[in-house]
Amino acid sequence: MTSKIRNFIKKNSILILVSVIYLIFITLYSGFVPMWDAWEYVDYWIYRAVSLPFNTFNFDFGSHVSFFYSFLISIPAYFDFANTYLLYLLIALLTILSAFAFYSILSWIFPGINQRPEFHLLTILYLFFPVATANIFQINPDTGVMIFFIIFLAFLIQKNYFWAFLAGTFLVFTKETGMALYIFTLVLYSLYLKFTTGKLQYRSVKLLKWMALFSIPLVLFAINILIRIIWLNRGFQLHRFGSIVNSSDLITFSSHTVSRLPYSYFLTIFVLNFNWILSAFLSLGVFSWGRELISTIKKKKNINTSSLANHGFIITLFLGAFFIMNIYKTFTNPRYFLSLYPLMIVLFYKGLTFIFAGRMLRRVVLSVVVLILLLTNFQTLDPISKIIFGTFKFGSHDMLLMTGITGECCGYGRDQIVYNLEYTNIHYLVNKILKDIKPDEKTAIAFTPWEGPYVLVRMDKGQYERTLRKSGILEIDRNLVTWTFDSLTIKPYRLYFLDFPNNNGSFYLSYYLKYYNIENIKTYDNWGYQMKVYLLRLKK
Repeated sequence: MTSKIRNFIKKNSILILVSVIYLIFITLYSGFVPMWDAWEYVDYWIYRAVSLPFNTFNFDFGSHVSFFYSFLISIPAYFDFANTYLLYLLIALLTILSAFAFYSILSWIFPGINQRPEFHLLTILYLFFPVATANIFQINPDTGVMIFFIIFLAFLIQKNYFWAFLAGTFLVFTKETGMALYIFTLVLYSLYLKFTTGKLQYRSVKLLKWMALFSIPLVLFAINILIRIIWLNRGFQLHRFGSIVNSSDLITFSSHTVSRLPYSYFLTIFVLNFNWILSAFLSLGVFSWGRELISTIKKKKNINTSSLANHGFIITLFLGAFFIMNIYKTFTNPRYFLSLYPLMIVLFYKGLTFIFAGRMLRRVVLSVVVLILLLTNFQTLDPISKIIFGTFKFGSHDMLLMTGITGECCGYGRDQIVYNLEYTNIHYLVNKILKDIKPDEKTAIAFTPWEGPYVLVRMDKGQYERTLRKSGILEIDRNLVTWTFDSLTIKPYRLYFLDFPNNNGSFYLSYYLKYYNIENIKTYDNWGYQMKVYLLRLKK
């Protein structure tokens, strides 16, 4: 072990310990098989990419430009496609790298202050932020945008431009929002350099090299789009930027839903999961920065100070990122705003230092906030969120009615309820149901169509569990009569109706009861989270 490695371990021993705990935590949930959007990302796009001859365009998630991130997380699939442990481990390791980057950002914004214990607490909050941890398992490109945005930002402010360029390339080729964040951050950082050092001069050879280097991802992005349009005849997400959910896959959105989306987004960012606590201190942090700026101007001092400039940079970056994340109107999926939350944590801490000048009291308050957010990973605790969003019952637990504000598709929420880890209980309950009823090729299953097909696709024949595997399986989706029942000339004699908690199944159950009698009702339980299954028998 070299002295550099020993010094690194010694200097970062707390972060390394937290990272180990985080990996153990991720492992506990790594048996989870993705659902809804994440199932399509993994089972169709990743599987398709690793099954076909190598082509960068095969790794795009749908019409997203996402080759770099999707290829990276597809590497385990080349060895064992169905191994979710490897998949989540890789994403967790990338998240840990971004956590170290986040820690370095804190050190840059608050220089010269002995606040390492507080930085450690804030980094724990970053790692275990409920929406972020929930979306480790619900595979999506937005998690990649957050990871590479923080890594890119950390290298950029440290003036490590080559590594910033590499991280920025991954950011651009993860999702379109990553490209927008990349451009805005570069422009803002250029202005920051000009303002703080005055060294950003157009005749500078170094500047020309700097601009050439950071333009490469944008040139590659443009080439990618041209190839898509001209040769591959494929679409891409940017053509709908700024549209008001008028695409064919969102035709269920009414004018009422469209008008309520900005409000729903605002609440998801600033209120959801005790985020209102962060938002309150964030506001105080912005206020304190403004007060410092006005005081400096009145005293006719040079406002080119590291503290004022650094905080102003982050505040402006947050406002720009907020605008970027709110351009494209679609479902109220909390994952869309993942890249905002780290900046919120930074500005929350700025407000905390403004209110609590005493180090000990500040650490106590920070510890309490971190503890509350940690517990929120496992249960919906926030009373304010419950009042504003509304709730639905998941057994003896309350979960947020994330579609209640807009009335958007589907039910009480699919990817919308991926705001903490409670949604994973649907997977574990379905496994219990499958183990109990032991379906075969003749078993008929139904549920509300709003649940979508991606909760019951394939089952491991030996284990009777949901699986990504392609062999030794029963294709459960062939047993589903949810979308074909009306066209069946011969109705199945027995039918299992699964009442998913995130949808109101009673309406659809009443439809089946026109043809069936209830033979049995069984409730399945997992830590107080419950699902009912109705065994129906055809009427004579």
